[in-house]
Order: sequence, then structure tokens, then C-alpha cells
Amino acid sequence: MEDARSAAEGTKAAKAAADTVYTLCVTLIDGPMRDAFLQKNPVVSRTIEVHADQDLDELHCAIRQAFDWDEDHCWGFQIGGTRSQARKAIHYGMEEADGGPWGPMLRLAEGATLMTLGLRTRSRFFYLYDFGASWWHEIRVVKTDHLPRKVRLPRVVARVGKNPPQYPNAEDGW
Repeated sequence: MEDARSAAEGTKAAKAAADTVYTLCVTLIDGPMRDAFLQKNPVVSRTIEVHADQDLDELHCAIRQAFDWDEDHCWGFQIGGTRSQARKAIHYGMEEADGGPWGPMLRLAEGATLMTLGLRTRSRFFYLYDFGASWWHEIRVVKTDHLPRKVRLPRVVARVGKNPPQYPNAEDGW
């Protein structure tokens, strides 16, 4: 009887965790942006809702779409550390990244769910898109909430600033 009660409580806790939704503010903090663009767009951010049981690969896809980035570049997440490129942080990314700027310490983003990362309100972590151009984003947990699974996530719920051109050149005038 005790085992059945314990199993039922474990199932209930897993369902509650899966219904948890993270609201994340993803702010572009560095990249090849020109002064003219930055003057018109001093803040470029997207607020994204993600289920706790979705993984970093799914979050990457949501961020990439929110900023209108192409899919043809390596990317990764940095969990921990107080700034981008902190060496003692934990790094997750795509298999093809071969460690990128983080070397052999890279873990696979696929399967690394948000609920396993120990994130709380006001936690922050980083996302690097395109290891060559180095588009750095700071991700801050705005809040956690519960939404029924019928709500399709991830989704963008707020936008601040325009998307910078991914491939800037002198003729763009930005």
C-alpha cells in the first residue's frame, strides 16, 4: 500500500512539473550590430514561454525563430556563471558544435529539459548563436506558472526592438 501511495505521489509531482511553464526574457547583449541600429533599438528582447519538460534544443528553436536567425550555425547555452563565457559554467549545445568555444565540456542540449536545470525566478543563463559572429543573449527567468498542456509552447508573448540583420554589411546602413 505504501509503495502504491508513493508511486501515485511521484506521478502527481511529475505531472505538476510538466505543467510548469517558464516565462523567459531573452535579451540580445552582444553581436555584430552597428551603432545606428543600437541607437534605434537600445534593447532587443523577446519574452518566450516554455514548458518545463521541453529541452534546450526546443528553446533554441524558439529563440532562433523569435530573432529570425537562419538554422545554419552552431549554438549553445551556458548555465551558471555571472557573465557570458564563464569557464566554470555548464555548457549545452548541438552535437555538431564539437564543443565550440567551450571545448570538450559541451553537453548535448537535446534531452536537457528546463526542469532539470535548477532554474528559479530571477535565474539567468546565456545563449550563444553563431560561434563565428557571436550573437550573445542573456536569458532571465521572469516567472514560473502552471498552464494546461493544451497550451502549445514554446511561444513568443512579447517583443522589444527590431531583429538585427543576421549578416550585416556596409551597404545596410544600420
